[in-house]
Amino acid sequence: MKSRFLLFLLLLTSASSFASTTNYVIFGDSLSDTDNYPEPSDVSKPKLDNFNLYVPISNPVPSEKYGTSDQQGYLFPTQDFLQQSIGEQGEIKGQQKQLYSINWPLYFIFNKEIASGQAPALTSWYQLQKNPPGQVQSINYAWGSALAEGEAGKCYHDNGSDYPGSCTSSSIMQQRALYQEHTQDGSYDQQHGYKFDDLEIPNLATQVSLYQEDSKRFGLNKADQKSTYIIYIGGNDIAKYLKSKLSVSGISMFLTPQFDKKVPQKIKDQVDNELVKPLVASVQTQVQRLISSAGKDDKIVLMTLPSLSNLHEGYTYWHVPVVGGNINRILDYAVQSYNKG
Repeated sequence: MKSRFLLFLLLLTSASSFASTTNYVIFGDSLSDTDNYPEPSDVSKPKLDNFNLYVPISNPVPSEKYGTSDQQGYLFPTQDFLQQSIGEQGEIKGQQKQLYSINWPLYFIFNKEIASGQAPALTSWYQLQKNPPGQVQSINYAWGSALAEGEAGKCYHDNGSDYPGSCTSSSIMQQRALYQEHTQDGSYDQQHGYKFDDLEIPNLATQVSLYQEDSKRFGLNKADQKSTYIIYIGGNDIAKYLKSKLSVSGISMFLTPQFDKKVPQKIKDQVDNELVKPLVASVQTQVQRLISSAGKDDKIVLMTLPSLSNLHEGYTYWHVPVVGGNINRILDYAVQSYNKG
């Protein structure tokens, strides 16, 4: 439902702001990822603990809806568009998946492009590295679990901890292939406690660096193109911060006696100084990097975060004894403060 509402807002905006755009470049996390974070090659006993059964990370859409329009007149992407954009899917108990999950970039790109009489696929960064197409329209650099924090060349584990060593295009691809190799055996997920350490997750700065490298390598940023860069990130940084406070040394934040269904000013100031300001600064730095290499007709769109307390992470916090409600109140405040920038 959130994907459809987001699509509606973007298409309203696009009528004027995106009218001359010839291609889109997307940066972000799981809210935008379409094929970079891999699905397991095979899952024998699905348990959504530390991997994603479907990428994009949303519920699969019934096949009879592909290519049809909803009540507002917006189209579901066709099966051909989804096959080209998402690529090969993992299996469940040795059986190929029959359905696709669809998130806002797929809805948005399909509806924008079909309006001009064509609908070229949304190419993921992974697909670009694996099989560089002859002509690329729009590219998605977003990775599930990605953070906005950190400098260029930085990668992280799925849980937000630092990934040691180098983080390059080749190393990210190698670790992605290793993950798929490990999950080829349908029993891997159960034997290893639904945990894995193979993936290198590029942060926002590294995603921008990968795009700039690809622009030179594949000639992506042509003079006659009018690109729109979309950045949609921040939720994982907020979640990582809150988890860091769920410790003996940090738990006092959620036990402040002044809580009365609202966040005390003292806690707001702490969240702003420790989380929001550094997070906003990280995003602003990458905006400046994109501006430095953008054409005069290019655009940059910063998307605000939804209410994360209504998503899985927030739902989990509600079940934390004693402090669950206060965690979600701080979560909501952090999102609101970040969105104000």
